Amino acid sequence: VISDGVVVQSALRESGKTQEWLRVRLLELGIESAEQVLFAEITGDDTLSVQFREPDAPHGRKKGGRFHIYTRFTIP
Repeated sequence: VISDGVVVQSALRESGKTQEWLRVRLLELGIESAEQVLFAEITGDDTLSVQFREPDAPHGRKKGGRFHIYTRFTIP
């Protein structure tokens, strides 16, 4: 539902979730903006997986930069 810091609206619609739902879930994780996220998906088992950008790698494009899984949690 997020790719390279941008919410993929079609994927969000297909999941049956809203922009507000995603915003609240990200805030629960301490993420203020989708721009902080490299990739997020809702998996088949109703889990949101979020991979965020390394803080010192602007927009995730730092040569040799690494990304870290931030968290996984079950969608209520």
